[in-house]
Amino acid sequence: MQPHVGESLREILVHVLDELHKAKPGSLERIRGGRSRPYVARTREALFPGSPHLAENDNYSRKLSCGLYLDVNNGEAAMKNIVEQACEAAGVQFGKDVVLQF
Repeated sequence: MQPHVGESLREILVHVLDELHKAKPGSLERIRGGRSRPYVARTREALFPGSPHLAENDNYSRKLSCGLYLDVNNGEAAMKNIVEQACEAAGVQFGKDVVLQF
């Protein structure tokens, strides 16, 4: 994966997941969620069950190039976990093939 510098952690997360999807389409759907909600879903409403105010606000999710929605309302540790899961699902090695520098 080519180096990418983003203006925000959210932007970097979206870029990395889009690139991983390009490398292995369909892999992002295997990302598990956090304790209370999924990290990736087909709709914004599915990202935030029981919290329609979050689903309606564009600051809490981003649409990926594959059409899935990504929960970006997370801290640094959760975002790292999302990338680690996405790497595993795509068959690439986190820390070697994909390196995050905050």
